[in-house]
Amino acid sequence: MKKIKRPIFYYLAFSITLLVVIVNLSSLKSNFWTIAIWGALAILTFALLVKKNKQYKGNKLRQKKLNDKIENQFKDFYYSVLNEQKINDSALLVSQIAQTEKLNENIIKSIRDKMILSIMDEIVKVETTEGSLSPTGYNRIVLTAQKLDISIDNQKSKESIEKLRKYWELENGDLPVINTSISLQKDEVCFYQDFCKWFEHRKITKSVSYSGITGSLKITKGVRYRVGNIKPKKITVDTLSEIDNGTLFITNKRIIFMGTHKNINIKYSSILAIVPYSDGVGIEKDSGKSPILGCNNPDILSRILARLNK
Repeated sequence: MKKIKRPIFYYLAFSITLLVVIVNLSSLKSNFWTIAIWGALAILTFALLVKKNKQYKGNKLRQKKLNDKIENQFKDFYYSVLNEQKINDSALLVSQIAQTEKLNENIIKSIRDKMILSIMDEIVKVETTEGSLSPTGYNRIVLTAQKLDISIDNQKSKESIEKLRKYWELENGDLPVINTSISLQKDEVCFYQDFCKWFEHRKITKSVSYSGITGSLKITKGVRYRVGNIKPKKITVDTLSEIDNGTLFITNKRIIFMGTHKNINIKYSSILAIVPYSDGVGIEKDSGKSPILGCNNPDILSRILARLNK
């Protein structure tokens, strides 16, 4: 299966001949026969371009149909393997397809490898729909990888899987208790501690010295009329401001923030919703300011808070 190339040469040839025709038409020195010859060449190269472009599209379509046919063969084969209806002897299937379609085995292997990754991605996507990975889902992924004879032990895959498994544990397992240096209430335990920036929405009033379209009109000699309002104007905008920074503690009873300027406690009974962000976690309260906590591990923090807030 050779790589199908676009008819670039014919595009270039047509462009050059068309350019020459345009130059000759605009030149006063060009005669009729020169324009006629180049015009005929432009028409000829255009006709060849259309023909070659049609062949190119036809070859691409045939190649796509052949690729789809081979991919479907491997898809049916591997799903039969996963359902334990067939033994994973893909080398034999590669050889059979290569002989039938008269293609190089390396090309068939590349299509096979692509299909294996596609099936694996589909299984992983199903098992991680909720943004976490359960023990049952993890076992299915490992078993699928074994049946497909592929490895998930590369560093990137291992880190992604372990992160998703940790998320599931935070949402469903026992939250790990950590020791802290602060005094806690009776029967109160801490699950999370980290540096945190405390943000709140604040209204800020700004002074604008000019508004309107700038311009001036001449009234008479030495006198001009200025267009536009130069009277200072005040506008109020809502902005997210960093109020404080310090250490955040998440316990089974409350959220504790020990900042540089002040300490804050939030009970779960006053929280309406937990809003996760890519770099922080928002806390929607039933009264007072609703802060946004800027932290290093917002995905972990949001899951712990969402669970405790239930």
